[in-house]
Amino acid sequence: MRSSFLADDTIVGVATPSGSGGVAIVRMSGPSALEIADKFIRKRSAIWQPRYMYLCKVVNSQEQLIDKVLAVSMPSPTSYTGENVVEIHCHGGWLLPRLIVDLCVSHGARLAEPGEFTYRAFMSGKMSLTQAESVLDIIEAKSKDALLLATDGLTGRLSEAIRTLKDDILDLIAQYEAEIDYGDEIMTSDISSLVIKSETFLETVERLIDGAYKGRDVIDGIDTVLIGPPNAGKSTLWNALIGQNKALVTPYPGTTRDILEDYVNVNGVYLHLTDTAGLHDTSDPIEKLGIERAKEVLKNARIVLLVLDGSQKMSEEFMTIFSDIANNVRTDNVLVILNKSDISKTISEEDVRRILKIDCEICQVSLLNKSDIENVKENIVKICQTDMKPDIKPISVNQRQLQALNEIKESLISLQNGAKSNLTCDCLLLELHECLMSINCLTGDNVSDDIIDRVFSKFCLGK
Repeated sequence: MRSSFLADDTIVGVATPSGSGGVAIVRMSGPSALEIADKFIRKRSAIWQPRYMYLCKVVNSQEQLIDKVLAVSMPSPTSYTGENVVEIHCHGGWLLPRLIVDLCVSHGARLAEPGEFTYRAFMSGKMSLTQAESVLDIIEAKSKDALLLATDGLTGRLSEAIRTLKDDILDLIAQYEAEIDYGDEIMTSDISSLVIKSETFLETVERLIDGAYKGRDVIDGIDTVLIGPPNAGKSTLWNALIGQNKALVTPYPGTTRDILEDYVNVNGVYLHLTDTAGLHDTSDPIEKLGIERAKEVLKNARIVLLVLDGSQKMSEEFMTIFSDIANNVRTDNVLVILNKSDISKTISEEDVRRILKIDCEICQVSLLNKSDIENVKENIVKICQTDMKPDIKPISVNQRQLQALNEIKESLISLQNGAKSNLTCDCLLLELHECLMSINCLTGDNVSDDIIDRVFSKFCLGK
């Protein structure tokens, strides 16, 4: 348990990835960091000037040279962790950084747990829990846009927005508590004003939630699923979009039996792209499993690329299967791709809308034609941009933060309903405290050790 960590421990870890490299960084944090460093670092100056990089020698217990390094000290409280910090920039590789860590441990430090440096920064008030989680998002960013979002989160944009809401809730709590205690002397509550304020609070949180979902699209990619009957050209399209021939393409139906996943940037839109098994009736047990998996991934699809063979009529068996799953799909987020237009155009766009009974975007293409692939990409971007709210700025959130935002929304709805129902001051006060608890859960101001453990256990060693 992180709550059992000793505050007077000095911890050490390698802050850079393991393996071959020009430079590695050994980070030490705690009250004895400078004292421990002095036991094996040899430099000209006897003192450590804060944030000054020294060229030093690292020696073992026999005063043998281990490495020539650059070392810097960052005293409390102006350091990443808020404690005394020493960083040793040594040559990289597998062995040398670990030898220096061993020297630190032999002189009184202990090995840091995963994420413990950032945990200490959180505990010392250097950052909120949401900012600490943004550190992890920075490390795990898969694209430039995701990195910029995570960096934005590190500046505390979400924390600041929620902090403002928290201050407003605290003001209302103070107001209603004063009225309960001194109701005969002061009358401060105004139900109509509370209704208006709760509506404003709710709008703020709903915009944050919209921004959170938009941010998840940037970070994780918009879930985009390719479906269709066998041999319609799904795998050809998948290969074209990701720019590699990863999926087998043959003239034989049923080549794809499992789901294939990849991430791709399509004209500036980041997609989590999934290719699926062809939807049809089959007695093959492996194909059946693939089709069931296709149905499962469709449940979470934001964009559906329905690939059809435009040179043939749609089979009854495909129509039966598609009608069973169509209820789980937003039809305005479906792009129908009528492939093989270079052969013949047996199915018209009107036929597709009439048979599928959905109003959707349709493009007729030959997926063997590069210009037609570009047409498909443009249509994908068009659907994505229509689905996105242009006035909502994306924010970087994880699943825990998104859940907390939704809990804040629910508590604000309850507060608003209570105000509209003219609840008594003490009942409204309970609703306000529920709102405050939900906010504290997001920021980490009043959160259980189990949640904190779960957050920081995801970090790597040395961070």
